[in-house]
Amino acid sequence: MGGLSHLPVSSHRPVVNSPLMACASISPAQAQFLRIGDICTLKGQEENTLLGRGLVVGLPGTGDSDPATLRALRQMMRLMGVEVSLEDLANVKNVATVIVTATVPAAGARQGQKLHCNVSAISAKSLAGGKLVLTTLTGPNPVDKTVYALASGSIYIDKNGSTTSGRVNNGCQLERDFRNVYTMDGKFTLVIDQRFASFHTAFEVEELINNPTGISAESTTATAERVGGKDAAKAIDQVNIEVTIPPEIGRAHV
Repeated sequence: MGGLSHLPVSSHRPVVNSPLMACASISPAQAQFLRIGDICTLKGQEENTLLGRGLVVGLPGTGDSDPATLRALRQMMRLMGVEVSLEDLANVKNVATVIVTATVPAAGARQGQKLHCNVSAISAKSLAGGKLVLTTLTGPNPVDKTVYALASGSIYIDKNGSTTSGRVNNGCQLERDFRNVYTMDGKFTLVIDQRFASFHTAFEVEELINNPTGISAESTTATAERVGGKDAAKAIDQVNIEVTIPPEIGRAHV
């Protein structure tokens, strides 16, 4: 969808009057020009966090010797064709287990795009001087084991920040498209901003979409048909309004 401000019913009439002024402490003049796009977002327009557990190497003796870290190091070396025992790694101090996160923008991202990623130590004393070994990142749904990105690179520590957390600039590369789902079963959902959320506001938005006023009779009919018909919108609660997409528009345009 090109944006909520382009909904044809939103530019001819204020969304609400006194309910918005009461919820958000705005003036009557401001309320007069509010549109649906000013108080609502599309469900799906949110950031998503990718997550993984990895190893940082090259630390100047500030790593950890946790059993989990040593096992992960041994597994990595096996994959490289080097067989070692846990006893051989007992005195290793230059490796640390870390949690790696990367934020995908609300608009989504495409395969090959690079993002910054954040690295946080679990028990290491410091990550300064370390380098993140290639780490797989999965999505926010714990059931989904899809690898969405790979992360690696030298860790940058903020001068005024903790040395147990840092950032790898452009260190996360997406391995597949990451797109937010805006529609389902021929419908999309408008989410009212918390500043304005109330049952009254939700029903005002529903009414505005289903029965736009302040327009000529001909325009009103055309508008209602474009948005989905008289009963296209339905307020689910004080925050969500479900809107049916007309079949002639189809999901490709949303």
